[in-house]
Amino acid sequence: MFLFLVVALTTGYMTRELERERRSAVERAAQADSLRELSMSLVSETDIKDVFEVLIGNAVNMTSAERGRLILSSQEGFTVVASSNRVGNTTPAPEGETIDEHQLRQAATTGEAVFDGDRRAW
Repeated sequence: MFLFLVVALTTGYMTRELERERRSAVERAAQADSLRELSMSLVSETDIKDVFEVLIGNAVNMTSAERGRLILSSQEGFTVVASSNRVGNTTPAPEGETIDEHQLRQAATTGEAVFDGDRRAW
């Protein structure tokens, strides 16, 4: 009886682990497909603005973000060069949404994401 219980528990544990590994493999395959599509899109574009649009669109769709913006830093300040919403998200970015230049400078200087109070990354 004890041996049966041990075998049953072990089998249950192994089944859960195999299912977790299967889900992880499916996620990795989906990410690989997205990266392959991104690569093909980037190679086919000739205008840098189109490349930025493809890049930010794929970045939003590959993450849990609802929307994203590609912001370039220069001597004159920051410029939004591309933006995208998640596929199926009909809520556009708020018009006139302010850019926190202090946080953008910090992200540009350190190379690390900076989050505001709403957990938005810069």
